[in-house]
Amino acid sequence: MFSGRLHWDLGLLKELNDDKNDGLQKFFSNLNNEYDKVRHHTLAFYEVGNGDYFAFDLADNRPDACVVYLSHDDEEGHGYKFADNFIDFLEKWSRVAFAGGKDWKWLPFTSNSKSELLPESPSAKLFRNLLKLPI
Repeated sequence: MFSGRLHWDLGLLKELNDDKNDGLQKFFSNLNNEYDKVRHHTLAFYEVGNGDYFAFDLADNRPDACVVYLSHDDEEGHGYKFADNFIDFLEKWSRVAFAGGKDWKWLPFTSNSKSELLPESPSAKLFRNLLKLPI
């Protein structure tokens, strides 16, 4: 782990989501393709910095949308569910020290695409211990 950042600006939310949607229209428009389909019906709120996003999955019309990862280039973490809702996401991600946006930085704190972030996993506990973060 060499970097991580936490940043949001509600004033830029529309622009950020428009950028995500521009890529969606150009490169991910096939709703019959599972990889493309994951990107539809989402609201991006965090740009990783390489074309990947953290987003709310709005597909099932739940009152609290779950948080998912959207990759632009077929990375392992594409479509992974981070948490059931935004508050749950912040709680879990904070317990892994906001371990960066790229999927290879947070994948050690999951077990599969549906597991969500696992802040009590052995790797998360080891990570906090190495950083001397008592939680």
